Amino acid sequence: MEERRKSEKNPSPSRGDRISAIQAIRNKIPSPEIEEKVCKELENKQRKVTGAVYLDPQISQAGFTGQKLPGNTGAAMQVRKIAAALLSEPE
Repeated sequence: MEERRKSEKNPSPSRGDRISAIQAIRNKIPSPEIEEKVCKELENKQRKVTGAVYLDPQISQAGFTGQKLPGNTGAAMQVRKIAAALLSEPE
């Protein structure tokens, strides 16, 4: 009975509260036009954009072969920026 009272006094956060903490990573963006549409939609939903990874054949190739991305590609630089942003976020 005591446990029930405690939970009633301290309800868990609502689903809406948890959703506000979501960050977006734009992935496989094929063109500037698509990027603009995605950005507008995320802005309408008030979502923080952490970064973008553009459609890049080197990403697919690395995934299929199990090899890491070459460090000098645009995709690798974008992935590093996203990882750094996620790791620097306070919990």
